[in-house]
Amino acid sequence: MRNHTTPMIWELSGAQGKNPTIVPNAATPTSIKWQMTNMPTGKASRFWYYLTAVVIALTFTVSQTSGEGVNQLEEEMLYRIVQSIQIYTPILGMQYQHSNTRGTIMGNLIQYAGFGYNGVGQVQGIPTATASVTQTIYLRIPFAHEQMKKPHEFSPWGGFFEGGNVEILIAPSTVFAGFSALASVTTVTARCWCEFIPAPEAVIHVPFNWREHTNIAVGARITIPDVGSPDGLQGIDQSRGCGVVNLWDLMLGGSGSSLGLDLLGNTTADNIAAFDIPWRDQTRMESPDAFFMALAAMMGNNRRTGWNGAGTPDVTDRHSFPWTDTSGTASPNGPLNLFKSMIFPFIAGGRDLETSKIQTVAGAKDINITYVAPVTTAPRLLGMYTYVFDDAFVKTVLIPRISPAAASQPELTAKTLNKQTGGTYGVGKLAYVRQKIQNANT
Repeated sequence: MRNHTTPMIWELSGAQGKNPTIVPNAATPTSIKWQMTNMPTGKASRFWYYLTAVVIALTFTVSQTSGEGVNQLEEEMLYRIVQSIQIYTPILGMQYQHSNTRGTIMGNLIQYAGFGYNGVGQVQGIPTATASVTQTIYLRIPFAHEQMKKPHEFSPWGGFFEGGNVEILIAPSTVFAGFSALASVTTVTARCWCEFIPAPEAVIHVPFNWREHTNIAVGARITIPDVGSPDGLQGIDQSRGCGVVNLWDLMLGGSGSSLGLDLLGNTTADNIAAFDIPWRDQTRMESPDAFFMALAAMMGNNRRTGWNGAGTPDVTDRHSFPWTDTSGTASPNGPLNLFKSMIFPFIAGGRDLETSKIQTVAGAKDINITYVAPVTTAPRLLGMYTYVFDDAFVKTVLIPRISPAAASQPELTAKTLNKQTGGTYGVGKLAYVRQKIQNANT
């Protein structure tokens, strides 16, 4: 499916038009919604179109009374302009939903990993001594996860999105006021498009979701009770568990919650002294910086620097993922588990991870942590999970839609790097599979 040239772009529109401009409310979020109708499906029965990303572009103006805010609004913080995102389809269910896609989570974490650990251009922060600044940011909501060995295995066929919608909630105009008291968002203009790649075969994708875990108790023993929940996905065989691609402990993202990044973590990475993950065979270890070194290796050579607010890259600070530049001060020399990290990467999918090799789990899972200083609030973890479709759902719902001629006499073959002899939908231990459907008319 990667044998293609430039992807096909499909712009979305809705009741508010293609490029709506709104004035944010002072206290409540404002909805912008695009409809997914007449979605690209195929061309003369020879090509199928698969969704690789939904992209949202936001151009907004920030006004600062008297021409001076309290603090500079750095790039990572600008994603707060979006309160949350939701992508719904009647056939596949919730692909992304509001409870898991806060703006800073999507902009700084999900899209960064989904883009192969690359940023979406360089965005200069909004300085304090400017009365009015208009800025454009992009949110690339991933379906093909570019950090994986075969990113397109996660790309659904376009026809599965027919009748769905994309909705974003624009945060109140005062969203930045808690950090820079005189800053107010005056207008927001939004655009949305889908990115598709063509392929000459009908394929059932690997279902996935990103999940923010918020129902975790305070303490040194983190128990994640809902690992494996489809969380809005339809047609999932829950008896087969799920594959854990990423599991990140959300941090404060700097020296304190007043930074305004809004990750809602309960601590900083330098406060984690030791931990063990029994279900990963990770015994007790007291070098937490080792996981940051491992993440850097998984990411490859995709590092970047951030803006220092003066229009030039700041090379004195660790701006690149997973660190942030919202503290306003240079980072001290120190270990990799820096207080400015946005996450603690308990599990991180690398740029060469194969879906058939993802560890499969089911049921509640524990991580035992020792903190330097006791924590008083519950942690939040962000996970990415892969699933397996139920056989009946594949046969009765998905195949008849993507390849009607093959529905009556389907010839199904498993296509992954670890093919299982005699398999239909299953490959390896938990069937992470691209289900190839050979159309008799092809």
